[in-house]
Amino acid sequence: MADNAQLERLTALLAQQSEQAAQREERLAEQAAQREERLAAMLERALANQVQQPIARSETAVTESRQPAATPAKLPSSAISTPHLTSSASLKEFGTWRQKFDDFRLLTHLETLPIAEQKAALMSLLDDEWTRTLRYSLQIPSEADLKTVIDMMEAHLRGQRSIILDRRDFYSRVQEPDETFDDFVSSIKEIAAYCDFCDKCADDQYRDRIVVGIRDEEALKRMLHEPKLTLQRAVDICRACGEIKFSSAGSTPLTCIGQFSATVTFGDCQTATTVYVLREVTGFLLGWCDSVRLRILPANFPAQIPVNIWRSQSAAGMTIPGVYRHESSENLDAFFSAVGVPWVPRKIMCNSHPCVEVTDEGEDSFRIKTVTMLKTLDMKFKLGEKFEDSLMSGDKTENVIRREGDSLIQEQDSVKGKIVITRAFTEAGMDMTLEHKDSGVKATRHFRRQTTA
Repeated sequence: MADNAQLERLTALLAQQSEQAAQREERLAEQAAQREERLAAMLERALANQVQQPIARSETAVTESRQPAATPAKLPSSAISTPHLTSSASLKEFGTWRQKFDDFRLLTHLETLPIAEQKAALMSLLDDEWTRTLRYSLQIPSEADLKTVIDMMEAHLRGQRSIILDRRDFYSRVQEPDETFDDFVSSIKEIAAYCDFCDKCADDQYRDRIVVGIRDEEALKRMLHEPKLTLQRAVDICRACGEIKFSSAGSTPLTCIGQFSATVTFGDCQTATTVYVLREVTGFLLGWCDSVRLRILPANFPAQIPVNIWRSQSAAGMTIPGVYRHESSENLDAFFSAVGVPWVPRKIMCNSHPCVEVTDEGEDSFRIKTVTMLKTLDMKFKLGEKFEDSLMSGDKTENVIRREGDSLIQEQDSVKGKIVITRAFTEAGMDMTLEHKDSGVKATRHFRRQTTA
């Protein structure tokens, strides 16, 4: 019996709460409708005041009839969408709302109203939480105009979110598999708008994010070969590579869905090339026999290359030069901590996916170019000879690199202690082992081979 009584009381309580919630929803809807009516009346009143004065009569044309007053064209208030703002809006959503509100002000000539009425119009677009925030949390001067009020609202939202989180989103942004290049660039610029980058370094940040995050391997290789890569040049390269189309004679363009690098050997000649994979063929692709029969090729033109003379990089001998993209790391945070990298750049580097280009410049000279979130590192050296370099912290280092088989072993001395970096190259990619000798901490970074230089 006691359980039944408790169940009945609980049922009655739930019914009462449901009824109160419905009543509260009705009150909120009624208040919103009243705000809409007040705003519409204010807009109608503002638009009615926008009437041009009659054209003044000329003193020498007294007998001419007056020209009727002209009323500027205007949209009906029902055709203008009112941009409402809720307290759950993020900083990015607030930026979108602000743009819509600026358009709303332009369409309704809201700036012609007194400041008090402009503020009242703004308040009618905000929910109850925002209304309380403006009244009790933000110290808005009574003489402040509408722009000042909105600026203070945006600053309030900015203060509720750490700028480090926005920068983390920026530095970890990479191009999605089905995302176009233009959509990718628009996305990183939108994220960067909330990262508080200085105007002078913004273009460099965009450029580095494109280089690190782009999926097009051909575009990546071309950008890494640019001696002085600018943002505009990076955009031009990526767009040009994205627009490459492969055409067959007299047919529509073919669509390339993938590519891979290969070494082709024909007799005594050998060359590195790129093989493109096509989704479909809608025209004619002529083979050797057809081309000779149609007299497109001479009869003594070499026939197709047999499959058995295609050789992988491992069969022809390991090639160290190439472009490598980072895939994963192990114990990297502990290693950076051991060498004294501060917390913020340490976390950024641990979440980055750098690209590395290794170039053989002849006579035992190499060049290793690394593009990271924070900066681009360009290291030139000759095997067995000492050279100076610097850590991410700016500390100078003394280095010497030697080659053992298919590995480059770098010994580095600095104020942080001795560090040994081993880059082991395979057909699939590169494994980089970093060891801090003083503490014994080791880390490993794995890179996938993209192209062969």
